[in-house]
Amino acid sequence: MRFHLIYRDLIKLRNEHKVFAYGDFKVIDSSRDRFVYERSLGDDIYIIDCNLGKNRHKCYSVEGDYEVVYLSAKDNYKSELGYIYTEELYPYEARIIKINK
Repeated sequence: MRFHLIYRDLIKLRNEHKVFAYGDFKVIDSSRDRFVYERSLGDDIYIIDCNLGKNRHKCYSVEGDYEVVYLSAKDNYKSELGYIYTEELYPYEARIIKINK
């Protein structure tokens, strides 16, 4: 059931933002347990950070103003104050960041 929800959310993002279907693709990091890439189209720039391993990894560092638009494991970040994002990705977690200009 969980994969169904993730897949649904990703399809929704793709339908709402043309950058995910038609944007330029640039690999930033493709190490053993990590895959980070950028999608860009016009002024829209997104960083997709995927932890493919069994251990936590430090999130890809982004300069300037940005917002987390998707997190595959939101429950890991819930608190009484809402969502609190850490500087680490849990195992098998992905995060999509929109760069604000």
